[in-house]
Amino acid sequence: MRLLLLIALLSASALDFSSCSGAPDLTTMFTETLAETHALHANLNNRAKRNIHSYNENDSKYNYHSANPHSLSPFSYEDTVRIDEYATTGLKVAAKLLSSKFNGYNIRSLQAKQDPREALKTLQAPEKFCPFKKPVTCQIEFPYRSFDGSCNNLNNTWWGKAGTPFKRWLPADYSDQFKLNEPRAASDGSELPNPRELVCALMPDRHEIESSVTHMFMQWGQLVNHDITSLSITREDDPDQSICKTCTRTHKCLPMMITSNTTCNCAKTMKHDCIEFTRSSASFGDVACTLGPREQVNMQTAFLDGSHVYGVSVEENTKLRQGSGGLLRVQSRNTGDLLPASKQERPSDCLDFRPETKCFVAGDDRINQNPALMSMQTLMVREHNRVARELARRNPTWLDEVLFQEARRVVIAQIQHITYNEYLPVLLGAETMKLFSLSPAEGSKKLHLYDPTFDPRVTNEYAASAGRFGHSMVRTDYSRLDSNYESSAKSFMLRNSYFRANDLYNSVEGGLESILRGLLVDPLMAVDRWFSTELTQHLFETKNRLKQPFHFDLAAININRGRDHGISGYTVFREFCELEPVKTWEDMAKFIDPETVNVYRSFYGAPQDLDLFVGAVSEKKAEGRLVGPTLSCLLGLQFQGLKFGDRFWYETDEGPADFTFGQLAEIRKSSLAKLLCRNMVDTPKVQPMAFISSKSNGNSLVDCSTLPDIDWGFWTV
Repeated sequence: MRLLLLIALLSASALDFSSCSGAPDLTTMFTETLAETHALHANLNNRAKRNIHSYNENDSKYNYHSANPHSLSPFSYEDTVRIDEYATTGLKVAAKLLSSKFNGYNIRSLQAKQDPREALKTLQAPEKFCPFKKPVTCQIEFPYRSFDGSCNNLNNTWWGKAGTPFKRWLPADYSDQFKLNEPRAASDGSELPNPRELVCALMPDRHEIESSVTHMFMQWGQLVNHDITSLSITREDDPDQSICKTCTRTHKCLPMMITSNTTCNCAKTMKHDCIEFTRSSASFGDVACTLGPREQVNMQTAFLDGSHVYGVSVEENTKLRQGSGGLLRVQSRNTGDLLPASKQERPSDCLDFRPETKCFVAGDDRINQNPALMSMQTLMVREHNRVARELARRNPTWLDEVLFQEARRVVIAQIQHITYNEYLPVLLGAETMKLFSLSPAEGSKKLHLYDPTFDPRVTNEYAASAGRFGHSMVRTDYSRLDSNYESSAKSFMLRNSYFRANDLYNSVEGGLESILRGLLVDPLMAVDRWFSTELTQHLFETKNRLKQPFHFDLAAININRGRDHGISGYTVFREFCELEPVKTWEDMAKFIDPETVNVYRSFYGAPQDLDLFVGAVSEKKAEGRLVGPTLSCLLGLQFQGLKFGDRFWYETDEGPADFTFGQLAEIRKSSLAKLLCRNMVDTPKVQPMAFISSKSNGNSLVDCSTLPDIDWGFWTV
């Protein structure tokens, strides 16, 4: 009888709060709930201050001086704090409303019949509690992209804008009663396995390589990922300081406990009890601030638009520009221009503060993460300035703004073309490229492909899980090679190079060119369950005041991040992709090797509990692609969205964003190999397909002058 009553309560009419006598007073509820939260925070902050005052900085348990792996984009820190605060308040209000409506019922067991969260879809936060309700003015005939991604879609001007919520393929799978907020749990309600222990058992440092693919493939993938996703991590007061400084689980902190000092062969002197983990900032699910499950904010634009080069706001971009000739700021050196150095005395994302080797600034604040990333971003800035000078030479009357925007437009087109013409075919294979219509057209043909009804936002599932597959491709060591592709210096390991720019300044050992050449020769690590210890045992490794080491674990962070975001499990996404379903462990062994499945079985209570990230990277791969069927599906969908949801896509036939027929034909001559040739010092030869080994048939090193190049005559006005 109780069950029948609940089903009746969940009828269509019951799921609409507006149909109730006396609709909820949301303004009052938000005001009172926010006041309660402020009072609670004041109490907690006072307690925290007392704890900090009594803290001994030589204490070996916690590392307060480590490099923070969760960098926050500086352009709108205050905005993300406000979004987090209002969205968290919205989650509490939503829980109160649903509790009052369905009090005492086990909603979780009936989610499959009808989702009670549907009742919230007619409710929006009052305007003063909705940080997104600001007018966006668009100039319809303006031929260039905005920096923040707004106005790409003229009907929905916020779609794809930096600092707005991700979208989802599937409803969030949180673990609280109404699936609003708490991290994903096992299907029986218990906690999922400890991510750190899982990584130690599942992901040892093995060396399975893709011998025909170069390490440059991984580096381009990181560049693409940094172009379209960046998470906002919960912060209070100081954007450079984590709020999770103990091993206590809270509503904002999900620490990963370290159960043994020797786990994963970690240094025995690592005495920490946990690896800190801060939840991503909360957000509403859309810019109308509709009440519903916790969503997260994408700090990047949702477009492949070089935002890691140019920034995501006018203010940020202005700081990166020289102010004349359409150029970006650089450090001019005889051995090749470098990115501008940080003006901060001790920048938070740098571990080497010597004036002569200062870390860099760029359009993305993750620039200083590692030397290979710094090298590629430097390459893109060199290319922008090269293009700007070429355009200025042919069009001497053009002003700085026109030169800058036209050069930016060309560089973005090259990024898009290289990604879809060279990168994705290797990653996904011909069948997936055809299925999702990802391949570029040929010659001067323009495409009528833009769909203004398509929501171009990056999906949460991609950002928090599926898009992280590339971490499995990272090598333990990075070669440094001279212009003859022979060893010019000792290879470097990431553990010694995180947040240090000195390798790029060191011209004696070949500077960034030696790093890029190494990427062109070193083979790629295969996408699988094995990760380099540089990422699992030495990520952002530092030492506390007692010289005791501390590090993060990227594979464990990836697993925890998926749970933090309420990403459904691996088996759910196989069904979403219309692949053969997995109901039992025996089913799973058809798609993942039995040895790996046995490890899963020892940790997870049921196949349905398996995390998306863990399962997706472990799948068997068909010939001609680097990832398994689930990742092929999800990546195909995401890159399809980047193409068909972008009004400024380089192949479009719609004005005012389209290139001329002649310009488009020239853009399609672009290749990563030629881009490298044009911007690397003392590099006379390179293989034509930069992502493929020069040892592969038909891809031997060739003179750079023989590679097709753009005819800039088509840009002469």
